[in-house]
Amino acid sequence: MGARRASLRIIGSIQNKEEGKGESEKVALISGYKTKVETELTLTLILTLALTLTLTLTLPLPLTLTPTLTLTITKVETELNTICMDILG
Repeated sequence: MGARRASLRIIGSIQNKEEGKGESEKVALISGYKTKVETELTLTLILTLALTLTLTLTLPLPLTLTPTLTLTITKVETELNTICMDILG
């Protein structure tokens, strides 16, 4: 994850430099690549969140928390599905 975040900073810097030069063709290519890296980073973050949620669910829970937690998990799963569908089209 850290490498992709660093890549985004570098790509953004290069994009700004090329915009300053007026290199519209290069800026378009850089912008496309930046979008690809942003998408990969977003998917990695979503998968990490989903994995964290899954691991959390394997812990024993008091029965009093189970209904509330189930409702929260359903909301998170719905949100994750929506985000994934938005990203993947």
